[in-house]
Amino acid sequence: MGELIAVLNRAQAAGVRLLLSAVPAAVVRLLAITGLDKAFTVCPDLDAALHRAVEG
Repeated sequence: MGELIAVLNRAQAAGVRLLLSAVPAAVVRLLAITGLDKAFTVCPDLDAALHRAVEG
């Protein structure tokens, strides 16, 4: 979890949007429990993440 937060911080500092795709259910639950689900954009698969990235 610490590594995800570090990557998020680096992405935000660089002005880059971070999208997570194909996240295991246990990790999605952990993100929700810790409130980090509001910090990350979680997509069900790579295609959805790419589509969302193009949409802006």
